[in-house]
Amino acid sequence: MGKATCLAVVIDNDIVHSQEGLKEKDRIDKLPGQPHVNFSQYGGYITADISAGRALYYYFVESHPSKEKLSLLLWLDGGPGCSSLLGAVEELGPFRVNSDGKTLYKNRYSWNHDISSIPFYILLL
Repeated sequence: MGKATCLAVVIDNDIVHSQEGLKEKDRIDKLPGQPHVNFSQYGGYITADISAGRALYYYFVESHPSKEKLSLLLWLDGGPGCSSLLGAVEELGPFRVNSDGKTLYKNRYSWNHDISSIPFYILLL
């Protein structure tokens, strides 16, 4: 039987520095084929190991503006040979891919109806 793995994220306010202005750099105005939305989304890389050239890609989707003070979810998905982007598109993300393979439609079951989410896509290069 496999062992359970636990990830704990601890934020120490004494060592977290201002990130003012950085989020606009990662703002995604619109994905190709995306319909109009009333929430913000961001994507970018977080350096994990500079010397090894490793980074984590994240895609952050804010909750709908009508919702205030909602929880934040960190979603870790995927596995060897399987991108977590699939989970963002086929499961919890705000969009699904139309049958034409080129355009998106809104996912009515998206988790950002109730929470803001950060699906982390771990890229081991």
